[in-house]
Amino acid sequence: MASFRAAGLLSSLLFCGVFACGFFAGTAQAESLPEAPRLGGRIDGYGIVPFDNRSPGQYPALRADVWAEQAVTRDLLWRISLIGRWGGPPKDPRVGFFELDRTFQNYSPSLEFGETYLDYTGDDFDVRVGLQKFFWGRLDSLQPNDLLSPREWEDPFLTDAVDAKIAVPAVSGSYYPLIDSIEEWVEEPRFTLVWQPIAVPWRFPLLDERWYPPTGIADPFLATDDPKIPCPPTAPCPITQTVENVSAPARTFDNGNVGVQIGGRSAGADWSLVFWDGFDTSPAFQVPIRVDLSTSTINTKLQPAYQRFQAIGGDFALASGGFTFRGEANWRFRKPYPMDLSELADRVIANDAKVATLLKGNSIVEPAYVKRDSLAWGLGVDYLIEGFLPILEVYQLILLHNDQPLLVQNVDTRISANISRKFLRDRLEGELIGIWGIESGYELTRATVSFDLTQDLQIRAGLLGIWGREQSLVGQFKQNGEFFGGLRYQF
Repeated sequence: MASFRAAGLLSSLLFCGVFACGFFAGTAQAESLPEAPRLGGRIDGYGIVPFDNRSPGQYPALRADVWAEQAVTRDLLWRISLIGRWGGPPKDPRVGFFELDRTFQNYSPSLEFGETYLDYTGDDFDVRVGLQKFFWGRLDSLQPNDLLSPREWEDPFLTDAVDAKIAVPAVSGSYYPLIDSIEEWVEEPRFTLVWQPIAVPWRFPLLDERWYPPTGIADPFLATDDPKIPCPPTAPCPITQTVENVSAPARTFDNGNVGVQIGGRSAGADWSLVFWDGFDTSPAFQVPIRVDLSTSTINTKLQPAYQRFQAIGGDFALASGGFTFRGEANWRFRKPYPMDLSELADRVIANDAKVATLLKGNSIVEPAYVKRDSLAWGLGVDYLIEGFLPILEVYQLILLHNDQPLLVQNVDTRISANISRKFLRDRLEGELIGIWGIESGYELTRATVSFDLTQDLQIRAGLLGIWGREQSLVGQFKQNGEFFGGLRYQF
């Protein structure tokens, strides 16, 4: 039924797009014949060899992206794309079509729609209606202002950013006004509005998959000397854990997401100001807990918690003297941040009312996150020197008025470096990425070598290494170091 609702919404958006774009196109000069449809796509295959046998493995993976598009008139274009996948981290999957209303989905082989839309481009404005991905922000590693597209977290350190994003139903448009009076201060002014009528959940790994976070796994037993809890060290209570979907945010007209961007060029710098009001595209969870009194078993579930927040921010990019400088920042109002799941037991035990509720056989629901005001900012610079392109960036998150232990620190600084170079007439490319989470205490390194066997066929191989504290967003995956290799064919 959810698939039919999603298809109905997409059909409605496309119908509105056809009507609106057709109206605008009718005012443009018609061409005698539309150009022929263009077809294209790529096929990716890769596999991994883990360095640590304690880490869950994953199957070889195959992904096919196929698209078709056609310019119906000079101003009007349609595009449709499909994504098919097989293998990878999912365990015991079933054949299926990815839906837009669930976080936990276990399909392989699978299909889903990629970007599928109608696009009208006029002289001073453009409109796009359909399934879209959005890329706001300037930085290369983490973009504070990139809040419009939910992501899948199936293989977070190898999946390209464009592939990790989920195409969502949206209406977006930009207006490029010609205002002579402001040209002295602002060149090429633009105003962009994005409306997503429904909030699409992010997708997350299942419990037994390679990239399910260890901090989201409950301890197998609860043992305490607290006399009011019948789980002594001599007879600890077993803890069971499952994952469970909940209903997506209500599909009502006033419950969608909105993004606004105002930008232009001033003094040689390209800049923009942004506003966001919508559901968080990053994971947050809640944990229902119940005690089976007959067996003294504690039953827990991990459920997605879809939470709204607002943010205001801005970004810039400036080229000067061979350097390119980039920066962005935003202020986030009451954004959720994740907790280590092991902290929940202590929090529940310390609350007599919650313990009493559990010992009566009733359930409680504990949030595995806290909502805090925060500031996120980042700066980056790159410079091309003798064929090498080094990129250096610093990113920092500052939480305000936080008294809870979280997977991010109250001041959390991350430094990333990326250096790449092409050889053999650009057929061979090497890339080295390093990330250091200073306060969180983690390091990540990824080295990749790719070689173009032909114009359309590329082979690549590399190493991924992760180190650091287990109670951090990245360091918790330190057992998941791996060698990876694959092929890419484009057509």
